[in-house]
Amino acid sequence: MKKKMKKEKFSLGIIYRTPNIKVIRDLEDISVLVFDLDKTLIDLSFNDPSLDEGVTWEAIEKAAGLHNNSEFNELLKQHIELAKSKHQDEERKKLAKKKDYFYKGFTEKQVSKGLYPIPYLPNVKYFFNMIQKSRKKYFLAILSSAPMFYVRKVGKDLGVDYTEGCKLFVDSKGYFTGKTKSNGLYGKKISLENLCEKENLDINEVLYHGDHRYDIDALESARLACAVKPFNREVKETADFILPDGDYVYHPILKILKFKNKSNFPNKSNV
Repeated sequence: MKKKMKKEKFSLGIIYRTPNIKVIRDLEDISVLVFDLDKTLIDLSFNDPSLDEGVTWEAIEKAAGLHNNSEFNELLKQHIELAKSKHQDEERKKLAKKKDYFYKGFTEKQVSKGLYPIPYLPNVKYFFNMIQKSRKKYFLAILSSAPMFYVRKVGKDLGVDYTEGCKLFVDSKGYFTGKTKSNGLYGKKISLENLCEKENLDINEVLYHGDHRYDIDALESARLACAVKPFNREVKETADFILPDGDYVYHPILKILKFKNKSNFPNKSNV
């Protein structure tokens, strides 16, 4: 675990848990920006306010009508309980396989109602646009347990270099077989290490953004850990700095990057 430090307020709205001078200095060495998806880049409750958590799987369950299936809901309830402890991840994976089998016979189109338009958090698209205009090359990645077909579409829309999600297998006619493959909810550290190995990246140059307890291992492994509007206490304590809620979630990072590397950004960029 990262050493707990006294919180410091900063004028840009960031809450620092690691001294802000160190965070700002370390940002100069960052060349890899990695993001969770749900509640970090998008919020499905923007499309459907009736969703309790506003995450991708919840929207898909509703589109498939599974939220009214008592057997599915019982498995989901057990799955959520087990997910509270990473030490029971193997048991949870067994339950997840049973739960995922309920998607057999559906198509991507059938379960995608509510996923589009992609409901980005405020300022996300602007943030990615500005990062890509930077003269410094940043490697951009999304690591998520959401379905891969959706993660890829978000990644393509934002212009990221690498995406990872849960693969839903389909048959020759395009119907889900009920089988899935992923690193699991607590597999973000594995996913991050695999990303660095595949793409020949240095994990010491990674800034990881997440909001959930499932992100904690990855947050601990990266050079810098950024918690995006977190509600979980352990996530807050793991992060080097926390981005606040509001209309300009990622604006503070752009401010710092431009302040430290003015020559990397277009002169007329409104940052």
